[in-house]
Amino acid sequence: MICKSVAVFALMLGDAVISRADSSMEVVVRILDGGTLRGPVLVQAKGIARSILASAGVRVRWDRSREVPQPVRSGCAADEPAMTIGVRFSANAPSGFSEGALAAAAPFANGGVGIVVFLDRLQRMTEMSARPEILLGHALAHEIGHMLLGTDSHSSAGLMKAHWNRMEIARIAFEPMKFTPEQAADIRANLGGGCRLMAARRIVD
Repeated sequence: MICKSVAVFALMLGDAVISRADSSMEVVVRILDGGTLRGPVLVQAKGIARSILASAGVRVRWDRSREVPQPVRSGCAADEPAMTIGVRFSANAPSGFSEGALAAAAPFANGGVGIVVFLDRLQRMTEMSARPEILLGHALAHEIGHMLLGTDSHSSAGLMKAHWNRMEIARIAFEPMKFTPEQAADIRANLGGGCRLMAARRIVD
């Protein structure tokens, strides 16, 4: 009951922050294929990710289209369209992929699939959490963070840490992770300038 109340409060707090974000702070996130993930877990996870991004002053609009995002004109013009991030759910992580990574992002990609979530890794990690939607929501926020920051680097702690340990995963049910003030400022600077990230060939977790 406590876990549910805290999660609901976090979502309410996120909505309050969203109301203060202007249109230039909006990003579109498009679920291209949810794989076998269905029902309230995905819906609630999207709400949690939305709340985490809202705490950084970013409005997330979830898009229902199944079309892969197309490249956009590069530059930093104020009239650039909202950045669209494509998310796909894969049944299995690629062989030899970074151990413990729940998902991967292409933070320099311009169009295409920007984020891939590995359902087998997610299932394994949910054994540490009674609330899989909270873990998935944080994983989505982490990968969206890579896309908005335009970097493959990780922090030593918090939301943008490379891997979360058992204690950190247990704690997020009571205390959602957030971006650092510096990370949030960088994200807003990128979006506020209308900057678009150029294509790259690297994948990070």
